[in-house]
Amino acid sequence: MAAVYKETEGNPFFVNEVVRLLVTDGRLEHPETVKSWSVSIPQGVREVVGRRLDHVSAECNRILTIASVIGREFGLDALERVAGIAGDRLLEVIEEAEAVRVLVEVPRTMGRYSFSHALIRETLYEELSTTRRVRLHRQVGEALEALYGAHPEAHLAELAYHFFEAAQGGDVDRAIAYAVRAGDRAAATMAHEEAARHYEIALQAMDLREGSDEARCALLLTFAETLWRAGEYDRAKEISLRAATLARKLGASEQLARAALGFGGRLVAFAAVIRDETLVGLLEEALGTLGAGDSALRALVLGRLAEEITFSDSYERREAFCGQAVEMARRLGDPAVLAAVLRNTHWALWTADNVAERLALASEIVWLAEQAGDRATLLEGHAFRLWIFSSWATYRGHGWSSMCSRVRWRRADSRIYDGASPSSGFCWRSCKGVWRKWRLSPRRRCSWGKSRRIRTRPSSSGSKR
Repeated sequence: MAAVYKETEGNPFFVNEVVRLLVTDGRLEHPETVKSWSVSIPQGVREVVGRRLDHVSAECNRILTIASVIGREFGLDALERVAGIAGDRLLEVIEEAEAVRVLVEVPRTMGRYSFSHALIRETLYEELSTTRRVRLHRQVGEALEALYGAHPEAHLAELAYHFFEAAQGGDVDRAIAYAVRAGDRAAATMAHEEAARHYEIALQAMDLREGSDEARCALLLTFAETLWRAGEYDRAKEISLRAATLARKLGASEQLARAALGFGGRLVAFAAVIRDETLVGLLEEALGTLGAGDSALRALVLGRLAEEITFSDSYERREAFCGQAVEMARRLGDPAVLAAVLRNTHWALWTADNVAERLALASEIVWLAEQAGDRATLLEGHAFRLWIFSSWATYRGHGWSSMCSRVRWRRADSRIYDGASPSSGFCWRSCKGVWRKWRLSPRRRCSWGKSRRIRTRPSSSGSKR
């Protein structure tokens, strides 16, 4: 239903034609096996659109074809630069298209118009030859560059789209540059799905010519990280493996370490119950290629390895990895790195009797994540604190209200967590959207990792997980 509505926008005739085409293709017989619901424009729709366009002049058809390349919605400023006519003459042509309900003016916006239906625009667009389409996309891209060259940020997605469609004509570099910039801008605003789409377009553009393996590897790593944040975990692992293969070919130890971390992503709760041998192998390989000196990557790899072997290796081995990671991160003085390895430590060394240590860890994670502006880690730090207090209250025989009365709480501002990542959304959902925030002074931060080893109190039975 959603796919049909997207294509037809509810127009009864178009709905009938599209459904008829889906029936003919056999896609409605076993919808659960259909991988794509995209459809070509039915011949009946083409004929209806064609009859409507027969009522306008040849000049109007030419302008409409150019407008179809710009997009469903377009501005007169870009159209007149590509079409070669302007002023009153262009307005007369636009009004001619409006009279037959091919175009409509965008409400409350001067100089912007839209095709009255997406299928009208698609019909015009698909009638263009490939050569003509590529040339028009390049012209549109250059027109947009001229219009927004000084401040292109809000139009990077448009520029990326047009220069990618024009890349077959040879201007691949601009297609890659704009796609990467559009992806970076989307990622900065937590629009991770959109960012992933732009990075994928940049990689596709790279395939059109032989380029630098270093640049491709860097883009694969960025793409993988974005896919994790977008919730596409399997694809993130696939892309990370591609990056690891390329890093080995380049002999690039840092890129290999980033690929290993990218393959591992962020664990949620006790997701390491089943040890991932591929990930452990990548992390151990990365440790072997990185130098022995202090580095953010080495600290992160050590922490992630300890987290991955939580249920498979001895407590002493995990404690040793965590100790090295935390001590190194403290020496580096990077709040984001320290927050990440403390998060790893929280999972890797979780025992029932180290509540005080875990609470101190969680409180420092919150403080560090605030300093680093890392909303995903900030959310998890608050989740750790809530779970610790909840389990403590249960263990002591206190109810939820008693727990809340013993600690000063306030409702966390949910805007902090908007778009953090789907994995962090697990923490949000598990607490039903309500978080209580208790800040500890930086003076009370956890002292773990300042000594030679990270230690927790042994359980009464002397056993460790």
